[in-house]
Amino acid sequence: AGGSNSFAGGYHATVDTTSNGFGFGERVNVIHGNATAFGFWTKTSRSNQFVVGECNNNATSAIFIVGNGNRDGNSGQITASNALEVYKDGHITIGAMGTTANSVATKAYVDNNASHITAVDYAIQ
Repeated sequence: AGGSNSFAGGYHATVDTTSNGFGFGERVNVIHGNATAFGFWTKTSRSNQFVVGECNNNATSAIFIVGNGNRDGNSGQITASNALEVYKDGHITIGAMGTTANSVATKAYVDNNASHITAVDYAIQ
C-alpha cells in the first residue's frame, strides 16, 4: 500500500494513493485518496469513492458503486458493469446502462419537479 494511512489486503490488491486508501479482495485497485474498493477486480475512479462487488465500470461522478460485471475464467476477458451507482447530488442509477431511464427518484423530487417530468419518464421498458 502506498500513501499514508493506506491498506491493501488480499490477492494482488493495490492501493497506490496519496492517503487514506483501503483495498481488500482479489485484484482490487485503489488509486485515489480517501477511496475504498472491496471485492473481485474492483477499482476506484475518483477520490472519496466506495466500490464493492466485482468488475465494476468506471463512474467518475459516483461516490458509491456496486459492480456486477464478470471475468471469463478461460480468456481473462472482463465485462465491466454496475448494478448500482449513487451520486453526490443524491440520484441513484440502477442497472448497467447508466442512463436516466434507469434512475430512481424520491417522491419529494418528483413532487417538486412534476412540471418538468413527462409521461416518457414513467414508461416501463
